Amino acid sequence: MRYFPINLDLQGKPVLVIGSGQVAEKKGQGFLKAGAKLRRLEAYQPGCLESVFLAVVVTDDQEIHQKIRKEAQEKRVLLNIVDHPDLCDFTFVSRLQRGEFMITVSTGGGSPALAKKVREALENQYGPEYETMTKIMSALRRPVQNQWGDRSEGLFKEFVHSPVLGWIRAGEKDKIDQLLGRLFGEGYSLERLGIQLGE
Repeated sequence: MRYFPINLDLQGKPVLVIGSGQVAEKKGQGFLKAGAKLRRLEAYQPGCLESVFLAVVVTDDQEIHQKIRKEAQEKRVLLNIVDHPDLCDFTFVSRLQRGEFMITVSTGGGSPALAKKVREALENQYGPEYETMTKIMSALRRPVQNQWGDRSEGLFKEFVHSPVLGWIRAGEKDKIDQLLGRLFGEGYSLERLGIQLGE
């Protein structure tokens, strides 16, 4: 396995996209959504990677690829040259996202089309209820760990293996509240956690 799967926090980090067209635009929009400090250039300029954390290059110019690669290595900038995984420090994944819930599919840059096919197959299996479920679990995590200590792992496991996802889909607030109270203690409810169904 050449690549190690991680999630990068790009909030406030300087990111550069070099190139033009729909692919460059799409990459740039994705970085903006992640909170990156984005800069765009239509063409490579020597020295443009100064103080950059991560760069993406969308161009077919092989000579430019080598120049950018050399500069990126010298300045320790994470680099992706689209459609040239052999020159990349990282590749993009195909992702299914429901809020903070995310499933990613990768072929190591070998076949984006296959990764997209698998992601599309997953879309019907993991609907918007997973976004709500993730919000519930995130809100529960700290207070339950503080209250129940080592027991919290078993309680979380019982909760996620319960019919709760179906109840979220059906809007069964009372059933969810009953389960929260039974597992984690009196007073636990969607309202206390700040969760509204159908958000």
